Amino acid sequence: MPLPGDDPNETLPRIPRAVHTQATIHFHPDDTWHLTWARPHEPGGIPVTAMRHPAALATAAPDPDRDPQVAVWAR
Repeated sequence: MPLPGDDPNETLPRIPRAVHTQATIHFHPDDTWHLTWARPHEPGGIPVTAMRHPAALATAAPDPDRDPQVAVWAR
């Protein structure tokens, strides 16, 4: 359902897009974990797919438009 004022012929920049990147997972003693974005081939890095919202903070997920060496857009 379109939002008030939305043009149905216009691409909505609010739609999240998937990016393929690398991350490391850090486990803590209190049974919590923390995901950190990693550069390709970084030791301990694993491939992940993240959802990148165009309005997200830069730390929310890697942005292939700003740093194409860190992530690529999913197809």
